[in-house]
Amino acid sequence: MTKSSISIGLVLLLFSAMILLSAMSSVTKVRAQLEWEVTATEVIVRTPEFEIHVSKRGGIVAYYLGGAQVLGDTSLAFWGPGWSGFWQTTWEGEITKEPDIEQFEGGVKITTYCRWDIPKGLYFDFITVHRIYESGAVVISYLVKTWEASDFAGAAIFVRYPCDVFKGRYFAAFRGGNLVFEVEKLPEEHEPGSGFWQIQSGVFSVAYISAPGGAINVILAYITPSEIDTELSDEREWGGNEYATKGWIQDLVPKTAGGEANFTWIIFPHTRGGEFNKRAVEIMQLQASAYSYVAKVERIARSAAAKENLAKAKALLPKVLEAICRADLDTAKRYADEAYNYARAAFTIELRRASTLYIIIPLVVCVVVLGWAIRRWARSWKAERIEG
Repeated sequence: MTKSSISIGLVLLLFSAMILLSAMSSVTKVRAQLEWEVTATEVIVRTPEFEIHVSKRGGIVAYYLGGAQVLGDTSLAFWGPGWSGFWQTTWEGEITKEPDIEQFEGGVKITTYCRWDIPKGLYFDFITVHRIYESGAVVISYLVKTWEASDFAGAAIFVRYPCDVFKGRYFAAFRGGNLVFEVEKLPEEHEPGSGFWQIQSGVFSVAYISAPGGAINVILAYITPSEIDTELSDEREWGGNEYATKGWIQDLVPKTAGGEANFTWIIFPHTRGGEFNKRAVEIMQLQASAYSYVAKVERIARSAAAKENLAKAKALLPKVLEAICRADLDTAKRYADEAYNYARAAFTIELRRASTLYIIIPLVVCVVVLGWAIRRWARSWKAERIEG
């Protein structure tokens, strides 16, 4: 082997090593986009864009985007009997187990464990799963178990929005593709103790606070249950400095020992603009329509073709929200369209089958019987005429 060939080999080896090291550092950088720190009371998740403080008791204590706090306590909240006392899981209760933290592709999952033993009549165990995506979306899912008979006047999915960030912003809420209510401008001023704290209310599935340009927007979407009677309020009435959405769930939380309930929602602060909000809402409403068809078909599905389409729709639907949480609306729209088409096709197939079985066949039978009766009557009438 000549010296020149050895030199060329060394150069190629060095070049390959440089490419490999570059690739490795790139992968490390991608994986390092999302980091977390565990403190005595919180798990703090950070990326270059946001910082989220998750309570070890469950829920978000604070959410910072671009250095500004855009969310306050975001969790389940309870009011005691006769509306005496107020508690949120972010700051109340005993931490019964240290959080489980698991990284997934594009995010991290944090599971917290907490018990309430409040003499006012609140005896719950909370297991809360927080799926935090690199996009900034957070899916919060509570399992509430009543370990002793409990009593309370109110319970809500409670989200706080700092007034300093969102005053004067546009708020809109939607249900089934229709606008439930809108607030052109969130109140800039409020007189505490005035008695006028409710800004708007209604049953909705998804809502957003919209802002122009690169300003901060927030999307709120209920998953379980999919629609909740929600109050948009001004917490400055009681000395705070936030607006709040309170999704009332007191009728869904069990009061008897041994009962349990699940609540899941998405909260997604971002700076992607108002068009991102509108597209996300449109996709979620299309998904909701697909779920509606699925629910109808599941009760009546008999044919193999309908069941096959139904299975395809059900497999696609969870992928819609996953894509939205990753801020990939093009993929989310494709999944939603496909799921809707499969679900609608399944419904159409079953509708035709049911129409054939319960309308067309009975109608044909009726026509045949009627024809037979007419012919028999005609023969009888003709015979009577001849005899006459």
